[in-house]
Amino acid sequence: MRILQLGLSLGITGTESRWLRDWSRFLLNNKWSAIMADTQLLLFASELRTRAKEILVRAASADDPEARGMMRVLAAGYEKLARRMEQRVRETVDA
Repeated sequence: MRILQLGLSLGITGTESRWLRDWSRFLLNNKWSAIMADTQLLLFASELRTRAKEILVRAASADDPEARGMMRVLAAGYEKLARRMEQRVRETVDA
């Protein structure tokens, strides 16, 4: 529905609006859209893992033990989120 909202914000009404609504429904129901969404989730999961690794590198060089611990917790959170995204993609593919 973001496509429809974008069209409305650009002043598109009437026939064009119906076309945008139908196009957005097509995209939502289209198998390719699902594949692209899955691909984007997997790419984002990869980015999260990269961020986690970068944070762990910085944590290793931190002098403050409290800051080091906080960075490790943050990196673990990024890793956990990446795993959850990948699991969600696997569940979608298996369904």
